[in-house]
Amino acid sequence: MIDIRVPFSVHDPADMSDLEAFAHGYAPAPAPAEARPTRHAEGLFATGVALLARGDRNGALRKWRQALRADPANLVIRKQLWAVEHPERFYSAIDKDWQAVVLAAETGTTPGLSERRRCCRLRRDLAM
Repeated sequence: MIDIRVPFSVHDPADMSDLEAFAHGYAPAPAPAEARPTRHAEGLFATGVALLARGDRNGALRKWRQALRADPANLVIRKQLWAVEHPERFYSAIDKDWQAVVLAAETGTTPGLSERRRCCRLRRDLAM
């Protein structure tokens, strides 16, 4: 497995060194352990995907919540939870303002200005 640092920058000498090594057939240096998502969270997420594919929505949600506790900064896990719990916010159009408000509420941060303008409407919607 290759670790990819994000954001990648052509102006970062370490990124360019890794890119050149990769182009010559060498694997880039692994990212520090604290920068990688935990394998435990990835395993839990994969188990949740399998459960959902078998029709066990509640089992999948439980596994994804465990995965999110193991890797709270993982937006893929968080957004998958949201998509299954609130499909109306993702299909057919993704409601990014709603996501920003919910992310702020779940992480204890402050949403951006455009999200704050819609905050009252969204809180009302969330209460329904």
